[in-house]
Amino acid sequence: EFLSAAIVVNCLGDVLPPQQLFRIAACIEATIPFRGCDENGISAAEALYNRLVQTRDSHAVLLWGLTDQDLEIATQKAIGVANRDVGNFAGDPSTFLCNTWKLLPELNVALRKTAAIGGTCQISDYALALSRMTGFLAWLDATVVFQQFRGHPSDEEYSRLIAATRQTLAIGNKYMNAKLLALSVLAALAELTGGDAPLSHFVGGGSLNADGQESHWIGDYIKVEAPKQGVEVDDTVFRILLDGRGDPNRGTSTFDSRTSPLAAYLYGAIGDDGVERSLKHVVHPMNTTNSQALLRSLPRNVVNEVVTACSKVATTRSEKLQKLAGNY
Repeated sequence: EFLSAAIVVNCLGDVLPPQQLFRIAACIEATIPFRGCDENGISAAEALYNRLVQTRDSHAVLLWGLTDQDLEIATQKAIGVANRDVGNFAGDPSTFLCNTWKLLPELNVALRKTAAIGGTCQISDYALALSRMTGFLAWLDATVVFQQFRGHPSDEEYSRLIAATRQTLAIGNKYMNAKLLALSVLAALAELTGGDAPLSHFVGGGSLNADGQESHWIGDYIKVEAPKQGVEVDDTVFRILLDGRGDPNRGTSTFDSRTSPLAAYLYGAIGDDGVERSLKHVVHPMNTTNSQALLRSLPRNVVNEVVTACSKVATTRSEKLQKLAGNY
């Protein structure tokens, strides 16, 4: 954000007056995300206003004409910009998750390199990236996502934003957990049959194989059924896993598909409680001990279904996978 503000001031310094540049810099500063009140109970928005006043007073000649009311309005507009910047937290959960996936390469070097060349990432790299994002969403407090300053937005609107954010985070956390479990199961299967491998080796995709034929896709071999009675799931989470996150025309990524048939199958089979229990055995990278414990934490029929599907995609490990199924 600091560099963004510096570039704007440098590029527009000969075009806009200092007062306007001052306001623009305030808008950029306000977009620094997820800040609560400081140790004195002062919000980030109130702190921004105080700094604007102090800067105006210490540069009175350069910033002449700016009143306290002008700075209050500038801060309110800055908060409006900041809230629009994180607006998807209070919108459609599917779109929110789609945007979250777009951030994964920015935050993880291995995925960024993969995205740059349009290749497929290693299972372990993706699992680690997903684990970090899952932990972040679990940590995030809904009350620090949106900001409010002196009546803007209104108390009613601010309360609505926080409530919507809580719902989005709850759905997001369950979705991420299901995705992480599915990826960890793949990591366990890879570890027990020869070691880490490209994700596409186990799930397939739309690329062509050496014979010029379209490669297999794990979704062709996983039969996802509606959750059985007694298995508690979030219907929205199950739908997004099955149907895909975001717009079909804009929700794709180079390292993962929109739809998640394996995660949907696991989530529908064991529910939220089962996912949480199994995730206790997940480490990064997966080792032999934790891989075995993870597979044993799942129902035998579920393991057999997943292993059978993977064996039809990861043909070079088909024999080892089929033998592995007999152990669980």
